[in-house]
Amino acid sequence: AGMLDLASKQYRYIVNVKPDAAEWHYELAKTLSSTQRPTQAKHHFERTIALDPDHAHAHNQLGHLYFKSREVGQARVYFQKAVELDGTVANFHNDLGAVAAVSRDVDTAMREFRTAIELNPDFLEAHFNLGAALEHKQMFKEAIAEFKTVLRLDKEGADKSLILKSKQRLLRLEGK
Repeated sequence: AGMLDLASKQYRYIVNVKPDAAEWHYELAKTLSSTQRPTQAKHHFERTIALDPDHAHAHNQLGHLYFKSREVGQARVYFQKAVELDGTVANFHNDLGAVAAVSRDVDTAMREFRTAIELNPDFLEAHFNLGAALEHKQMFKEAIAEFKTVLRLDKEGADKSLILKSKQRLLRLEGK
């Protein structure tokens, strides 16, 4: 965290010199978020948005902070705004899908996961999330296909957690 703390100090200095520079508030907020300082990070993401209301990434990052603190309604507002501002970012759709799934809005979740996959066909997390949503809807054949896609795409086993969860779901589903 030493380098992140140094970066945080440098960004704070720049923000003090240029308080109306949205991009520097955004960089400081990302650094604060990475160093487990969510309250301070929220403040600077909010400041970024106040200075640049169309900053899609700031909306999305703020959504993450609310999602982590289990403020699902607020998270959804910010994820939705990020998608509205820039619908070309697969992560934004995946994040909106995740918050929809937690809110038991499975149809919206599936739509968002599918959009994320259309934008980035190799997006492991979106395939896994779609598989989980399909499983929830008892669309087992389609769910199995998504979990197998996760295994096929992650040839090097880079995402061990997702691989393990996919294998566990496949074992359960293929036994049905």
